Amino acid sequence: MNLRGHQKELQSVLGNLNQAELPLDILVDVVPGGGKSMLPGLLANRFPNHRIAWFVPRLSLARQAAIGMLKDFGIEIRESGNDTNPSRGTRGFVATHAALTTDPSLWRHELSRAPYLLVIDELHHAKRLRSGEPNALAAAIAQLPYYVRLCMTGTLETNDNSLIYNVPYAGTARGYELDLQSFAGKVIRYSRSSALGQGAIVPVEFHYHDGPVKWEDREGIQEARLSEVDSEDEAQAVWTALRTELADQLLANCILHWRQFGGRLLVVTADQQTAKAYHASIRRQGISCGLAISDAADAHGDIEEFREGRVQCLVTCQMAYEGLDVPAISHIACLTHIRSTPWILQMLARAWRAVSGKQKCWAFVPNDPRMNRVIERIRREQDTVVPLPREANGQGGGGQPVGFVPISGEVVSVTAEMLDGGAADDSISVQVAALCKQFNLPMDHPMAAQFISALRSGGMPQRRDMTVAEKETQLRNHLSKSCNRADYEKRVEPGTHQGRLFKAMGFKSITQMTLKELEHARTVCARVCS
Repeated sequence: MNLRGHQKELQSVLGNLNQAELPLDILVDVVPGGGKSMLPGLLANRFPNHRIAWFVPRLSLARQAAIGMLKDFGIEIRESGNDTNPSRGTRGFVATHAALTTDPSLWRHELSRAPYLLVIDELHHAKRLRSGEPNALAAAIAQLPYYVRLCMTGTLETNDNSLIYNVPYAGTARGYELDLQSFAGKVIRYSRSSALGQGAIVPVEFHYHDGPVKWEDREGIQEARLSEVDSEDEAQAVWTALRTELADQLLANCILHWRQFGGRLLVVTADQQTAKAYHASIRRQGISCGLAISDAADAHGDIEEFREGRVQCLVTCQMAYEGLDVPAISHIACLTHIRSTPWILQMLARAWRAVSGKQKCWAFVPNDPRMNRVIERIRREQDTVVPLPREANGQGGGGQPVGFVPISGEVVSVTAEMLDGGAADDSISVQVAALCKQFNLPMDHPMAAQFISALRSGGMPQRRDMTVAEKETQLRNHLSKSCNRADYEKRVEPGTHQGRLFKAMGFKSITQMTLKELEHARTVCARVCS
């Protein structure tokens, strides 16, 4: 296994560990897309006799964690809700932050039953208020015993200027600054520049869209060029840009560029209503497109189809941020009003993940001062300073300003610029030319079109892997259907064959069985129903 810098560092820390350092706390700050999902597997390999307890923000990430652990390390862990015996015969479990906060005592009891390696994913969701009070997630994490605790995050900054649980700060005249030197355990950091240098991520080429915007507020009609608005008008200008023709032109330019050079397209909007409108518009253009918003009937299904390449575009507000691991994403249309550094960083990380043949990615953004400041912070990799509390702070995370009406906005200039310098050019045609030369083919040969398609998509979709929990569900459904069918065919009372199976399996419910027990129950069921 070819390890990256932070992965090697963790392996070194674990390899040199002595008994006196246990229990050990490890804090890992890895740029989004840098490969922190490999770290729990390295931890599990180092302690093969310990179970793994891995908590993630969302269900889609739980499935992704279970599949990644099996594919990369051959270790089977189980997706769990608030279940007793969540591991069910595997090496451990992965559950959501919500499951942890719903019943902290259940998880505290489970981690007390056996020696556990505790993994907290996206630690920045666990917060400490200025009063010192923890939020529900932080309070639940603090109750969990562990042998080694691995706290992972893609950002040491929060959207609401709160403090992150388990991260040390020092109070200064400017505010609260990171004080990682005083962390009691081990700290591992993997910067964007390191990830770029090691090929873990690819460079970003920005296409900035600028032009005049006009709105009406209490003082009358206001007009300015988007990139030159006064600081007090920034929020109104951004919202005007997103509610007028400027946003439509930005998306149209992104789609045009994506059709020529792209793999998959992610469109990030300001709200669900706008997401629905853009989703419909994109589909009318003949583009296969999914919709990942909380109002959508099958948002997670659409995300899965996008991941597997069955649709080429995904429109979302925020559901597809952290953990959407689709390296084939090449283009992002940024039509969101949010201008916090961790938010934009997570958005860009959806596209800058590396895959074979991918040289760069593209972000189409409004050219407003807030966006420029965020991008500059990302470029300089500047650690946050959490401001000291103030009586009033109207800036927030870029929420909708009140008391104004967007009138018009249009793109009059588009500027291309690389995040880390270098020429802004398109590389797929160069790669196709090299491949045609390698195979001694003319550029108009039909095989060249296949090269373009492969480079844009990042490879053909692979077969769908199944997690332990999905296999359990499949087997339970099979057993239930087999018993119901036997009841119908033999004209007996509904539930008769399920009762016989329950008795044959030692009066154990199929909802409580491990995967191996369910596989055995399938054989028993065939005999019972024959």
